Amino acid sequence: MKPVVAVVNFFIFLLLAIMVHMSISDPIDKMILLWVEEKRTSFGNAIFKTMSTIGSIKVLLPLAVVSGLVALLYKKFLDALFIMLVFWGSRELNHLLKLVFHRERPFFHRLFGESGYSFPSGHAMNSTIFLGFLYYATTRSFRLSQFQKRCVQVVLYGMIGLIACSRVYAGVHYPTDIVAGICGGVVILSGIIYIHQRVLHQ
Repeated sequence: MKPVVAVVNFFIFLLLAIMVHMSISDPIDKMILLWVEEKRTSFGNAIFKTMSTIGSIKVLLPLAVVSGLVALLYKKFLDALFIMLVFWGSRELNHLLKLVFHRERPFFHRLFGESGYSFPSGHAMNSTIFLGFLYYATTRSFRLSQFQKRCVQVVLYGMIGLIACSRVYAGVHYPTDIVAGICGGVVILSGIIYIHQRVLHQ
């Protein structure tokens, strides 16, 4: 990942954090949430509830375990270690950030209940970091054609996007929570990849 990508995402995250702290983003956040709520359908509810579940620990933890076991099977011991560190580390870091910003969740009609604070979105940040690292590890460790790499990219990045959107659709996060979660995730992911490459080449 190019350093400029991490830098740009860091400043976007910083800008959003300032806007949220000063309540500048509240009007547009609420307007978008109300608009999305009006557009809900039974089909959409089913799809986005499923995507929200996919982005939860119920699904991502088994995926992390399976991915780690596959890495061990192919003797990619560093990848196996990083997969678990990335999975748990991203969740703890997101929890700390939520405690720092202390933003309450939206009070509109929600599709399901959620606890904890809102900014930045854990689903968005955790899926960006974890699935992003899986893409990096997969394309680095295995000989894939450009077409295969693109397929993996579309699937994993598509999952990140749908998981993130599901949280706004469900009314459990503001849009700024989602964007900040993704941007913060990209920054952290770039740091993880940098550390992984340094350790790998020692």
